[in-house]
Amino acid sequence: MIKRFLAVLIAAVFLVACTPAPAADENGAFRGATISILGDSISTYAGWIPTADGVNREHAYTYPREDLLTDVTETWWYRVIDGLGAKLGVNDSWRGAMVTGAMAVTTGDTGGNSAYYNLTRIRNLGSNGTPDVVIIYGGTNDYGNLDGLGDFDPDLLPGAVDLDSAFTSNLAEAYAQTILRIRYFYPEARIVSILPGPTAKYYGDGVLEEGNAILSAVCERYSVDCVDPRDFGLSPDDLPDGIHPGPGGMKKIADAVTAMLLGD
Repeated sequence: MIKRFLAVLIAAVFLVACTPAPAADENGAFRGATISILGDSISTYAGWIPTADGVNREHAYTYPREDLLTDVTETWWYRVIDGLGAKLGVNDSWRGAMVTGAMAVTTGDTGGNSAYYNLTRIRNLGSNGTPDVVIIYGGTNDYGNLDGLGDFDPDLLPGAVDLDSAFTSNLAEAYAQTILRIRYFYPEARIVSILPGPTAKYYGDGVLEEGNAILSAVCERYSVDCVDPRDFGLSPDDLPDGIHPGPGGMKKIADAVTAMLLGD
């Protein structure tokens, strides 16, 4: 009897020792928090993004698509929110949107309206509850469509929000004002930035290197957490069409963002 008891006790201790750490949704750090998304096609999903907001044209979407993914639970942002036990505020993502607003790839002359710094888009982020976290995922369309990313001097980045200007010629300035405008409207929100990752055909490694150096410097200047897909192994192999992540790529993104939020 004693031997049997000891065997059971040892097995129980072994089970506890080998049980994985609690999942993100069990630690409670973000349970019930409101998370809003400012993104482009990579963050879209029909039925989960604005259909019309009175100013912008209807937001175009890429997902779902048979060759990419067909279940919203596979998107990076759903995985993050569900895993943390949080709730979605607004996912203001728009296929073709550019940080600079130089153009909107899929909506012609509405580039200014789909720009990341656009005040309507930023105000939309709080239309379903003031966000505790705002995640910015952008720059991919800027890298793929701008002739150049613009001059950049980190010492000249603005120190104050500008609520009037349109920043259509310089990626760094447009990204900086996107952050400053989010902070203006949601001063208590934590901001996380996901930088563009490698693509098979949209832009080359040189543009990616230049662009991510610019955006990471902007994030550092304004103390914004920054996730670079190159650091967690996102590759063109994760992009079925050469640009947009499939389920595997989405999981990589979600895991990295979750780890960043939890300080891992």
